[in-house]
Amino acid sequence: MFNVFLFILLAFLWGSSFLVVKDVVHQIDPLFGAFLRGFIALIFFSILYLVRRKSVRVAKKDLWKPWVLGLLLMGFPFVVAFWGQKYVPAGLGGIFNSTVPIWTFIMGSILLKGQDKFSWTRASGVFLGICGVLLIFTPKFMAGAADNLALLGAGALLMMAVFYAMGNVMIKYVLNTTPTLTIEGNIFQQHIMGSAFLFLFFLSFGGTVGAEVLNAKIIMANVYIAVFCSAIALLIMFRLIHQWGALRFSMVTYLVPIVAITLDLLLNGVVPNKYEIFGMLIIFASLFLVERNLSS
Repeated sequence: MFNVFLFILLAFLWGSSFLVVKDVVHQIDPLFGAFLRGFIALIFFSILYLVRRKSVRVAKKDLWKPWVLGLLLMGFPFVVAFWGQKYVPAGLGGIFNSTVPIWTFIMGSILLKGQDKFSWTRASGVFLGICGVLLIFTPKFMAGAADNLALLGAGALLMMAVFYAMGNVMIKYVLNTTPTLTIEGNIFQQHIMGSAFLFLFFLSFGGTVGAEVLNAKIIMANVYIAVFCSAIALLIMFRLIHQWGALRFSMVTYLVPIVAITLDLLLNGVVPNKYEIFGMLIIFASLFLVERNLSS
């Protein structure tokens, strides 16, 4: 029963994160907001592992693995997610996030031979998923230059999902090739690399940062995103995958966009258009086909 509660809580945390990110990027530089999410999460894990006296050491020969994961699961996706969320509704971020298993399956079947076997059922699921994504993009393509930023923002959020999928495939590779790598060491090194990349990216391409970052609302929003939606959500994810298996855990994919859309409707009055609703339903159908009979 407790795991069911954690499952629902995780869906809420991930779904609500898109609304909070959208609020943050309209008040501070998106790239600085992305850096804060990674850096505050790093501080959280540093304190947590220090208090619990957990070792975060990783063999030098294996350091590149969590560092690559830090780029794929934090660095690149945070950059495009924070920038893209500024120009599209929060619910759309949740919808594109639900496509992660589709891209994970495509990459896994190509790069991880024998783990995600091809079948016509899964191939049809991938095709459906792509159709759902294209349907969501339809009104933005039709709007052309008049809605150029919305088109780019949606594309950025789609890239977020692709980067997360790359990270998922990399995780499978790391688990198969590095059994001595601890969860604590992996998480800590990921956040070091991710935070360093986000800081350097902000310094290179970000705008100016003023006193607005000291606003109490902004501080609380960034803490919520980093500590609850990133750090604590990550710990919940590991627990559920360990106790339920990856297949059962993947059902959270269906709840995240529903949470994001519902909260956006209730709090901001944003109603998703028909293309987004039907596109999401098509993506849900594709997920059912792609994840059908996959091993846990």
